[in-house]
Amino acid sequence: MKRLLIAYLVLLGVSVALADRFPPGALVSSKRAEAGGGGSCNTLAESFDGSNIGETYIGFTGDYTYAATFFDCTGKATICSGKARLKRVGSPTMLVQMEIWSYDTMNNRPNTLISSSGTVDSSTISTSYSLVSFSSISASVSSGTRYCVVVRKVSGSSDTSNYLLWEDGQITDPGHDTIWSGTAVPVWTPSDIANINQLEFELYK
Repeated sequence: MKRLLIAYLVLLGVSVALADRFPPGALVSSKRAEAGGGGSCNTLAESFDGSNIGETYIGFTGDYTYAATFFDCTGKATICSGKARLKRVGSPTMLVQMEIWSYDTMNNRPNTLISSSGTVDSSTISTSYSLVSFSSISASVSSGTRYCVVVRKVSGSSDTSNYLLWEDGQITDPGHDTIWSGTAVPVWTPSDIANINQLEFELYK
């Protein structure tokens, strides 16, 4: 009986010590943090910021429903938000969103939509270039794989006097098309014939 009492007291002491070290929910919270990284979505995963030498239309005409540029993924990640360096011309009343697409290596253009962000009202975008934020993306990307960052006119009104511009910068000629414009279908057309520019963006994980 005495031995049983001693064993009980030892176990009770261990339980109290563990409770002090790991309060209720601590292990669950730890596992959630490992799985989801805390959900902060503030770590820069991919980006391009060049010398600001050109720009590409969004919403100028129907041929400019989409604008796209490429990136070569440097590390496996889940992209959760992004930014594009945009400015407003006139007073377009359209909604735009950022999209991540796979890349068609055979035809050298965006291939298949992977994920879309929430929409941004063009009227809230400055008339001077600034990084515009897009949230609620969920795109898994793999290291060493090429993808495309796209900004698309989703709905609303725009024309040749009221549209958006996406700024680009110069890069070393990669030997392939670097910027595309797309119709509503979309049908993609290279818009940087010299292949020395890339649209400016930031992607976060």
